[in-house]
Amino acid sequence: MTLIQDELKIISVNELMNINLKIPDYQRPYRWSSSSTNTLFADTYGAYKLGIDEYRLGSVILHRVNYNNQHYDYNLVDGQQRTTTLSILLYVLGEKSQKLLSENYKPSSRDAIYNNYKLLQKRVNELTKEEQRKYK
Repeated sequence: MTLIQDELKIISVNELMNINLKIPDYQRPYRWSSSSTNTLFADTYGAYKLGIDEYRLGSVILHRVNYNNQHYDYNLVDGQQRTTTLSILLYVLGEKSQKLLSENYKPSSRDAIYNNYKLLQKRVNELTKEEQRKYK
């Protein structure tokens, strides 16, 4: 495996979510705690309220899988917990087409996904519709 220097870049959450992301079988189950989920919400919402234009959420490592030189999938090697939580948050904010949430999560992941969905739904519902739109 080779690191491709020109593919190292900072991208927006929107760009990341539009990549054909896959969770490989070797990935551990989704287990983010409500505390970690709440921190992600509080940090990103706080950055929005402060008017910060660029807020870095951390690194994501992807492994590109080439099927026919025209179609690529990207396995989430590192950052799966955070990326899944961002997908849940975007879903709650009205972006219902979160491809990552359609992945075949391990049965042991489903409770954490549901619990974090409920938590983020509660937090987002505390915002006005206009605030939700701008935050998204």
